[in-house]
Amino acid sequence: MSIEAQVRELVEQHVEVAGPDAPLGLQSLELVMLAEAIEDTFGLRVTAADVVPENFGTLARLVAFVGRSSQKK
Repeated sequence: MSIEAQVRELVEQHVEVAGPDAPLGLQSLELVMLAEAIEDTFGLRVTAADVVPENFGTLARLVAFVGRSSQKK
């Protein structure tokens, strides 16, 4: 399964995804739960500084963040 498909699946547990560039509109608790799910699924460390709109604002941004973070691992 691709990173995009895995991330979409995780996001859709919290909100409906209208499209890759549509705002996700996640609430603070949903953001924390999603960050933890990303850590568990991809073996990444997501810091509080990472949980910003530039990384978690849309599905496309989140997929890009996970891709970048996975390469640093």
